Amino acid sequence: MNPLRPEPTLAHWNGNMKNPVLSISFTGSYQNVSIVAVTVSAFAKTFGFDETSTSRVELSFAEATNNVVQHAYGDSQDKRIEVNISFEEGALTITISDSGIAMDQKAFETDYDWDNLDPEQESTWNESGRGMQIIKDMMDSVEYHSINDINTLQLKKYL
Repeated sequence: MNPLRPEPTLAHWNGNMKNPVLSISFTGSYQNVSIVAVTVSAFAKTFGFDETSTSRVELSFAEATNNVVQHAYGDSQDKRIEVNISFEEGALTITISDSGIAMDQKAFETDYDWDNLDPEQESTWNESGRGMQIIKDMMDSVEYHSINDINTLQLKKYL
């Protein structure tokens, strides 16, 4: 794979502005994540999200899909990430699916305690889980499940 040319991205737009759905399938690489994150941001802006909410959506999407590349796929850049973005009843929903290593459900359900970080105590600097906690803090709803070797993370943001 040529690092200067990202692998093809497949996209499908349902053409319905009342209940729009954009489906994107792309090879999991950090470069492709940034390209698709801009698309997610544009989708949010199109349906009325302000700059702050749009930035939160884009950051959450980028963090989640970078986690797929790094943790689920072990930095392998030849596996697909499937994304569905929809807007219905005032809610933007982003569904991210992959076939990599599943996230530990208990780790997903654990909330990161920002208030108990002590700059003087390195033992309080848990490096695992911070990104997922940022996603949870930025979005209105975050759900995760892994069924039949397909991992799905659903992010939701309300207008």
